[in-house]
Amino acid sequence: MDLIVIPVELCKYTLMNHKVSQVRLFIYLKTICSGQIKLTDETIKRICLELNYKTPKTFKVHLRWLVKHKWIYINGNTDYYKIKGFLPIAKKLHFCCIRGAIFEPLDFSKFKAFLIAAVITYFMYYKGRNEGLSACLTGRTNMHSLFPASYSLPHLYLAKVLKISKTQAATYRDLAIKAGFIVVKPKFKKIEIPLREAKNYKKYATSEKQHFRIINKVLYEQINDELFSGVFLKTKNNLKKKLKNRGNFPYR
Repeated sequence: MDLIVIPVELCKYTLMNHKVSQVRLFIYLKTICSGQIKLTDETIKRICLELNYKTPKTFKVHLRWLVKHKWIYINGNTDYYKIKGFLPIAKKLHFCCIRGAIFEPLDFSKFKAFLIAAVITYFMYYKGRNEGLSACLTGRTNMHSLFPASYSLPHLYLAKVLKISKTQAATYRDLAIKAGFIVVKPKFKKIEIPLREAKNYKKYATSEKQHFRIINKVLYEQINDELFSGVFLKTKNNLKKKLKNRGNFPYR
C-alpha cells in the first residue's frame, strides 16, 4: 500500500491520549495486510525492524493494548489477528468528522510529526474558513473571500484543541516543521508612524506580548506566522455516509 487516509479525529485522539506508539502499530499493521495477519516470528521480526523496536517485548506491549481495547482481535480457530477498519473505531470513539489526512509516504519514523501536522492542517483551514464566513456575514467581505489567501494557527489555539500547554503546542509545531510537513513564513504588519515615535509606540503598546521589528527604517509588528502544509486532507466517504447524523464537528 502506497498511502493510507487516517481520520483527522483519530490523529487528534492519539495525541490527546498519548497513544502514538499504539496507534502507530495499528496503522502499520493496516498497511501490510488486507485486514488480517498471522504474527509469525518472522513477521514480528520484520515489524520490530520497521518500527525500530529494540526488542519484541515492546511490540507485544503495544499489541496487547490494541487487543484489550478491541482495535484488533484474534480468531481463535486460525490464530490470525483481525485488524478493524476505521469505521468501527470511529463509532467506538464517537467520531463526528468525515475528513482524513493522507499519510504518504509511509514514513513511520515521522508518525507523531505527521499526526501533529494533520491536526494543524485541519484546524488552520477550519479557523480560516470560520473567519472568512464571519467576515461574509458581517459584510466586511464577499463570499468569494470565504477562503483566505493564507492561513495561521497560533500556539494557544493548538493548545486548546489538544488540551495541552502553550509551550507543548509550540514544541509540537516545531516537530511538524522539522519533519517537513509544515512550513512557516513570519508575517509582519506595517505600523504607519514616523520611526522617531517607535520607542514611545512600543512603550504604550496594548500588549506586552506584541513583537516589533524595524526593517529598512520602517516599524513593523510581527503577527501570527503564515503556515503552509504538506499534508493533504480528503473526505472519507464511508465516514460521511455513516456519521452524517452525528453531532457537529469543526469543518466537516
